[in-house]
Parts: sequence; structure tokens; C-alpha cells
Amino acid sequence: MAVDARSARLDIQHLELALQAAGLGEFQYDVPGDFYIVSERMAAITGGRAGRIPAEGGRALWPLIHPDDFPAALEKIQAGFAEHDRYEIECRAVPREGRGTVWLRVVGQRIRDSAGEIQGVIGIVEDITPRRVEAQRTENLMAEIDHRVKNVLATVQALAVQTAKRTTSLDGFLQAFAGRLKSLGSANELLTAARWRGAAIDHLVAAELGGLAPGQTRWEGPDLFLTPRAANGLSLALHELSTNALKFGALSVETGRVDVTWRLTEGGFVLDWSET
Repeated sequence: MAVDARSARLDIQHLELALQAAGLGEFQYDVPGDFYIVSERMAAITGGRAGRIPAEGGRALWPLIHPDDFPAALEKIQAGFAEHDRYEIECRAVPREGRGTVWLRVVGQRIRDSAGEIQGVIGIVEDITPRRVEAQRTENLMAEIDHRVKNVLATVQALAVQTAKRTTSLDGFLQAFAGRLKSLGSANELLTAARWRGAAIDHLVAAELGGLAPGQTRWEGPDLFLTPRAANGLSLALHELSTNALKFGALSVETGRVDVTWRLTEGGFVLDWSET
């Protein structure tokens, strides 16, 4: 008998350690006695009370759920009990002063006696706020990526239409279109490096002019960070100017020079492209 009691204590200790390691709170609902036993861990997670609490017919813990989430949570609890004597829900905890939104995962299991009568419910509560925040961040990121892809495709389509209108041969179209796509790709690489917050104007100019004619190009101006849309637009404009300079302008001869300068103005900036 002593060995059995010692084993029972060890099992309880192991269970306590496992729950603590997993960051779980637990509760028990005694149906005949109509009371809850709530652990300190659960109280810390939910912001409620710990210890023995009058169950009020099982309703005592309902106020721990965010009012906006309660109807759906209750419906899922009732459906789970009706089908499997078990439920699992995810919901927000009721707002508490001094803390942000807390997301909960709650799992409950009914206990029945040998005659099938309901004796109680045991359950665990988990703080899943980090997971929900990460899931929301991922969802926002995917929506942003989808938006950007659509914008890029629309830009490529517009480039194709504009290029086709200005060229008279397939070879001319392919050459001009490939150059514009390359410029757009360079701008997008800079935007990606900056997590699509924008791109520095000097980086855009360097990406377009840096490898064209070493020693024949120069650029300077104040630090200026452009929005993604402005960065793509300026990159394409610089590409057109560079292409024209290489074919017909200053960069078509060894003694030519291109100077690019920019300055801030009220509400924007002015960029000067000068060929000598």
C-alpha cells in the first residue's frame, strides 16, 4: 500500500512537472459538487482566480473568455461535448488592464462513471499568443506578397505594351524589353534588401550607371529614401536615359560624361541628368 501511495505521489509530481514544462494551466470541474479547481498556472494565463471556485453550473469560467469570442466558443464547446465528450477551442482571454491581447487554447474532457453519468470535466489551458501573432504576421506577409506580385505583373504588362508601341521589329522589342526588365529587377532587388520599405536614390542610380562606363559617370545628392512605387518609376526612367546616352548621347563616345544630381524640394525632389 505504501508503494502504491508513493507511486501515486510520483505520478502526480511527474504530471505537475510536465504541465509546468509545457506552460499549461489546468482545471477540474466537479459536477456533483458544482465547483472548479483552478491551478495557479491557469490563473496566471487567464487572469482569473486560482483554487476552489463555485462552478455556478459550469458557467463560472465563462467570463474569462473575450465577449466577442464567447458565442462561437460556447457553440464549439457544446458541439464537442455532444459528439465526443471533448472540446478544443481557441479564443481570446477577456481584456485585462496592463496587458495586451492574450490568445488561449482550451481543451476539456468529460469524465463519466461506470454507469455513464457525467462526474466532471478536466482540462488544460495554453497561452498561444506567440503562435497566433506569428500566424497573423505570416498571413499579412502573404497578402503583401500577393499584392506586390500583382503590381509587378501589371508593371511588366505595361512595359510590354509601351515597348511594343515604340519598336518596329521583334529583335528591337526583345532588346528593349529585356533591358527594361533588368532595370525593374535591379530596383526590386534593392527593395527586397530593404524589406520593401523603399530604396535609397543613390543605390538606384549606382545600380543603373555603375557598370555602364567607368570613369564617365558621376552622381551625388542628399540621402533620400524613395517609396517602392517611386523607386520602380525612377529606376525605369534612369534606364531609358542610360540607354539613350549609350546609343546616341554622351556615353556613345569615350570623352562623354553623364552627371546626375538631385536635391530636395518641398514635398519631393528634383533630379538633373546632364550629358556632356
